[in-house]
Amino acid sequence: MSRIRVLIVDDSGFMRLALKKLLSDAGDIEVVGEARDGRQAVQLAKTLKPDVVTMDLEMPELDGLGATKAVLEEVSTKIIVVSSLTEPGTKATFDAFAAGAVDVVAKCSTELSIDLAQLGKDLVEKIRACSERAPPSRRVPLVRNTVSGPRRRVDMVVVGVSTGGPRTVVELLKAAGELPFPVVIAQHMPPVYTASFAQNLAAETGLRVREGSSGMSLDPRTWTVIPGGTDGIVGLGLGGSLVLSVRTDPAATIHPNADVLFESAARVCRSAVGVILTGMGADGTQGALRFREKQFPVLVQEPSTCIVPGMPGSAIDHGAASQVLTVPDIGRRLADWARNISLEHG
Repeated sequence: MSRIRVLIVDDSGFMRLALKKLLSDAGDIEVVGEARDGRQAVQLAKTLKPDVVTMDLEMPELDGLGATKAVLEEVSTKIIVVSSLTEPGTKATFDAFAAGAVDVVAKCSTELSIDLAQLGKDLVEKIRACSERAPPSRRVPLVRNTVSGPRRRVDMVVVGVSTGGPRTVVELLKAAGELPFPVVIAQHMPPVYTASFAQNLAAETGLRVREGSSGMSLDPRTWTVIPGGTDGIVGLGLGGSLVLSVRTDPAATIHPNADVLFESAARVCRSAVGVILTGMGADGTQGALRFREKQFPVLVQEPSTCIVPGMPGSAIDHGAASQVLTVPDIGRRLADWARNISLEHG
């Protein structure tokens, strides 16, 4: 396997040197260039065509947000913003996602120094995650999810997504619009980020988006984001209404966990739809297989369009996908099913 080619962009000579050492020590990462400002970053990205760019935000000539947009207009690459401004929940974090960054790493610091060891660990992990590639060909699964669509009116949609999710989920919401059933999103995120993530989605799309909490009623025309670092479980309330329970499943290795969400929805819903979007690993596959058992459809993002194709690819390889579509097509399919008044109530 060839090494991951990285371009470092930072106006601090010390940070460029430190990042180069931290990344080079990883073994599977090669630093192919360094830029001291945004304009130089655009030029080097066009010349070097790196797999990943680490981008500072505060720089002379052209800042990191402007450079991110300019680089992505010229080169197909992944940009990870590395900045002291991208602490959890800050506006800069979501500005970075809106500009096209696939992830952010905060330069966590004390009054005297930046925690370089933690920075290096976080950055290497995220570089590896966003560099995950789809296999060139896929075996045809022995068993497929042959449910082409819901057999009665949809009562809930559950979404599993990870790396690249903030941009991808905006795209999904814009394509789907307001839906007459609740949607719950398991976006892999640590605590604190998801409240701002929900607010940002609402501001970007004009839809009703909120961060979930235990006991919350899952209402139609509402998109609910499971709080970061926890897992969301769908249950039944009074009169058979759908409610959310929030807790951390000790068996889950990543949170919010898509498998936990999907499996709970499969237990209580009469006509649910699963959606699996960009992300590293296989989260969502086991839950999607439960959907297949219940004859619920699962819409999976086309891996070639993913920031990271692991989660959709795993669902496809295990025969859990009903349909493999682009994100806009997934949104439009949900909207079509919402308008289909011929489906029975039962």
